Amino acid sequence: MAIGIRTKAKTNVGISTTGIAGPTGGTAEKPVGLVFIGIATPTGNLVARHQFTGDRLEIKKQTCYAALQLLLTAITKKDR
Repeated sequence: MAIGIRTKAKTNVGISTTGIAGPTGGTAEKPVGLVFIGIATPTGNLVARHQFTGDRLEIKKQTCYAALQLLLTAITKKDR
């Protein structure tokens, strides 16, 4: 998804998130709070798996913070 948005938007960086924020929709294999964040840049791609806790709003907030942290990691990598 991150690669797709980067391509479609013609940008240097693409960010994507997917997961189960709840309160329903979770399963044993994909529980509420399971989130994947993707970052696509010209130098490579990163994917992070998270298991957040809290209500729907708290999971969404944690996802945003984690996505921004992953973005910072991606754009400040020393091996660029």
